[in-house]
Amino acid sequence: MGRRRDQDDRNRGDGDNRGRRGGNRNRGGRGGNNNRGRVPNTRRQEALVRYLAERLVDDPAQVKISRRVEGSTVVLELSVASNDVGRVIGKNGRVAESMRRLIDVITHPRDRVILKIL
Repeated sequence: MGRRRDQDDRNRGDGDNRGRRGGNRNRGGRGGNNNRGRVPNTRRQEALVRYLAERLVDDPAQVKISRRVEGSTVVLELSVASNDVGRVIGKNGRVAESMRRLIDVITHPRDRVILKIL
């Protein structure tokens, strides 16, 4: 038996491809840096940092997160009890780097969120 007709038409490559793979992704003048003056919403990032930190430390009541805005960048400052700092940073900074990567995963590409451990 032969292929179905809709498969043949799709694979042929002729015709209008908008709305399918490779269509025009830059419609509506969205190119360029339109991020100036915009402050990202960081509730999800703060909740993630709090969740991870509270489960890593011995004293979850001492976990505090503050948010500071510097231009269009948001800095999340995590402070924990002095004896728990090593747990949050981890060997060679692996835990801290993993937390930063998770923040990057849930942050919109045009936003910038930085995690500082105090």
